[in-house]
Amino acid sequence: MTEVAQPNIGQPRLSRTATLVAAIATITLVGIGLSLSVALLAIRMEEAGYSSAAIGLSTSVSGLANVIGAPIVPRLARMFGVHGLLYIAIGVGAITLLAFSATPIGLWIALRFVFGAALAILFVMSEFWIVSASPAQRRGLITGIYATCLALGFAAGPAILGLTGTSGSLPFWTGAALMLLGLVPVAVAGRSTPAVEQSAKLSLLVLIRTVPLATAAAFVFGVFETASMSLFPVYALRLDLSAGVGAALISCAALGNVVFQIPLGLAGDRLSRRVVLLFCGLSGVLGALGMMLVGSNVVGLCLVVFLWGGLTAGLYTVGLALIGDRFKGAELAAASGAVVMLYSVGLVVGPPVLGQLMDWRLSGLPLGLLTLFALYVVLASYKLLKTRWSGRET
Repeated sequence: MTEVAQPNIGQPRLSRTATLVAAIATITLVGIGLSLSVALLAIRMEEAGYSSAAIGLSTSVSGLANVIGAPIVPRLARMFGVHGLLYIAIGVGAITLLAFSATPIGLWIALRFVFGAALAILFVMSEFWIVSASPAQRRGLITGIYATCLALGFAAGPAILGLTGTSGSLPFWTGAALMLLGLVPVAVAGRSTPAVEQSAKLSLLVLIRTVPLATAAAFVFGVFETASMSLFPVYALRLDLSAGVGAALISCAALGNVVFQIPLGLAGDRLSRRVVLLFCGLSGVLGALGMMLVGSNVVGLCLVVFLWGGLTAGLYTVGLALIGDRFKGAELAAASGAVVMLYSVGLVVGPPVLGQLMDWRLSGLPLGLLTLFALYVVLASYKLLKTRWSGRET
């Protein structure tokens, strides 16, 4: 198994804590720019008279770029180095944001593909950086901090639009400036970023067989997160609740994400990560049941979504820590790329399938998610029992 390369001789190496702070700061700033841009582009298209289907299709192009681009990120990292590749991706992302303001909306799909590819690089490399620099005994805590900071970044982006407005070029310039700020911690970290010097012979199928709980968790959470952002507001409207309640459900899911990530990460460090993943899967099942039981009760619905969104988000972060336990160096970079790809597949396939189920009947949304989480619980239970019986990690 390939180890993470040491920094070049003569280059100052930051402490492990400092390099982790730099990595988390980078992805948090990028998250602010990303969330600001997603909301801004949707608003601009809506004001221009585009249909919801067209807006959804345009948004999904970024997810498609992630699916295509994530697997080749480790190869690019060997060509340019993690440090250099982060510079390139942040620069391309910022330039693309500026290009949106100067380009007709009809051409935005092409720009969104480029933007999505840049984001794929940033997320794969940042997660590789964070996981490889985390000591095993604190990896769950650190990935929890990472997820919490990223969630805060996502929450901050739309709020900034309240200050800049959505008209003119100012919001695009603001988003680009925030992304470019991500260059500062990368520059501070310098050559302390890990390197990917060798090619990893790790196919997607091998990864799925090696860590099925982590890879399945990425896909399941991708489906759920997209549903919470795009379909929970529709669900509220079809319950004859207000659009404000629909928006509040998104905020409740995001707030739960912020509150529970660090506790779940700590639990993964102190208990078996597989036990925590099983708990997150069971929380997903109970959340779906809770959504159906509370009906149109606003307080009950908000509480369910808060707990549901927070506890199931541990699937991604604890799964990421599990990946870090099993792989190092080039293999870890390849595994990080595969996790981002599987998460993105969930983003792409989740909305149309769950939307179709909800068109069939309103309870189709929670029933579809319940089925998905129940299948994950079955997998997690089987792998946990198999580990106990064999005495070997699986």
